[in-house]
Amino acid sequence: SSATRRAATWLGGAVATHAFVIGQAAVVDLYDAAADRLGDGASQDFMGGEPDEQPDRYAAANPVLDAGRMHLVHGADDDTVPPHYSSGAVDSDGRQVPNTIIDDTDHMDVIDPTTEAWRIQVELIEGMAT
Repeated sequence: SSATRRAATWLGGAVATHAFVIGQAAVVDLYDAAADRLGDGASQDFMGGEPDEQPDRYAAANPVLDAGRMHLVHGADDDTVPPHYSSGAVDSDGRQVPNTIIDDTDHMDVIDPTTEAWRIQVELIEGMAT
């Protein structure tokens, strides 16, 4: 589910610095997602309200991005979480988080192990581990 992916991206930003994280069609900014009413308010549902109603929750749960150990993957045809969420992501040091936008790929293709998108992600992980 998209809530699981959000939680996984958050967790990836919170774990030890040796970990590598692939964000799959990830919501990398809960504040932007709330402002955009992404997924008919999925961020608000996930956080229990708007950012001004739950400021501590948003501050604690907003993903911590790290351009040195993360890679964001998105489908070009994703109309659930638009690709600009990945392509515009920067970490707290102002570094662009590496990202790959995959043509002819939608929101669910990036988590389907039978797709080309999955193969691309496996290659990214293998490359990050070397």
